[in-house]
Amino acid sequence: ERLPDANIRVLPGISSVSYLSAAVKESYDDAILFSIHGRNDAFRLNELIDHIIYNRKTFVLLSGDEDLRNVAGITEDHNLDCRFIVGKDLSYDDEKILILNTKEAKAYEGGGILTLLVINENAKKRPVTGLLCDDMFIRDKVPMTKECIRNESIIRLNILCGDTVYDIGGGTGSVAIS
Repeated sequence: ERLPDANIRVLPGISSVSYLSAAVKESYDDAILFSIHGRNDAFRLNELIDHIIYNRKTFVLLSGDEDLRNVAGITEDHNLDCRFIVGKDLSYDDEKILILNTKEAKAYEGGGILTLLVINENAKKRPVTGLLCDDMFIRDKVPMTKECIRNESIIRLNILCGDTVYDIGGGTGSVAIS
């Protein structure tokens, strides 16, 4: 219970992610944490854009302002309308927190030690595609929906992560588990 006269102050840990999170009052328990610090090749940037597409919040450790411009560029290339919250020189006397749109982030040349939070309010849901084979079930001689029927049914339902599905009259439950 919260007391009306309580003065609550968040004291973050030493990580730049927790510091930025506390400073902008955004939790990171439901965020992706990712680093391109010193590892900003095409493969890592493709991994990063995948995280940004499918998650509302992605914290990114950067090597510098060039990384910020690259991240903003790839979000623009994928037609994502993201907000960029940049923590510059966090915990230092000249610390700054900047909230930038894509155009501003693509043009940023402020240097410093940067930590980035990308907010994608229109994050997509991933399709559920983890299909199970018959031999993954322990069933002895209990009849079960055939693997190809079970998997095709799930594919055609187009179930997305976070969806709620009820399997009424599920029998063995092989469809619900898949």
